[in-house]
Amino acid sequence: MRSFVQVAFALISLIHVGVSADNIDYHSFSFNASASAQTVTVHVATISDVSGGKLSVKPPLEGCGHRVKTSATATADGCTFATNAGFFNMDTGACIGAIVSDGKVVEVDNSSKPVFAITSSGKMVFDDLTSGELASMGAVQAVAGSDMLVTNGKKSCTAASLVAPRTGVAVNGKGQAMLVVVDGIETLKAGVYLTDFADIMLHIGAVNALNLDGGGSSTAFYNGKIVNQPTCEDIPIICERTVTTIMCAV
Repeated sequence: MRSFVQVAFALISLIHVGVSADNIDYHSFSFNASASAQTVTVHVATISDVSGGKLSVKPPLEGCGHRVKTSATATADGCTFATNAGFFNMDTGACIGAIVSDGKVVEVDNSSKPVFAITSSGKMVFDDLTSGELASMGAVQAVAGSDMLVTNGKKSCTAASLVAPRTGVAVNGKGQAMLVVVDGIETLKAGVYLTDFADIMLHIGAVNALNLDGGGSSTAFYNGKIVNQPTCEDIPIICERTVTTIMCAV
């Protein structure tokens, strides 16, 4: 008899699904991760145009310090595709790292951290930045991550890490943004190392890529429903974790 884990995660092997909207192309595929020696399911949304708020960082309606499911914030903000985004304090819900949403500073961080930002002209920036530097460049969207996975087309992540589900944001050679989620179960060491995640980013054509909050937070939402298999408690039960910020594409 197949175990619960085998049944719950049967869909992660050998699938390839593609769906397109006007500004968003979503597909999922299987990837053989070399470091973790696993075949994982990868969910990718490619966003052709990020200007004018078409790709944004959204906090909970109540702001940082509150945790809400990705799907709830995505529905409230009319997102076509969404993922979880920045790191947060699991006890208090406080956002970690600089956050800018639709031109409004949501969280100030004067320490330099790897950040994904979009300026008022629609330029995407991946760099170590403080809140002050984000303000100086005219960032209208920004979220802090943990590690740069790909920098200028080359793998840049060498940090040790856990095998876990992952979420990240990237830009490809055509100047299109990509939101990426990898399924897994952290306590069962199912998922990928950060080095594997960097390989995935290179595989899909990323020129620059940043790791965002992962593990049980990793969630992908498309057209009104969850399309990945989130594990909110890091155990083999499919459930959606409450988070703080999300990436929202329309």
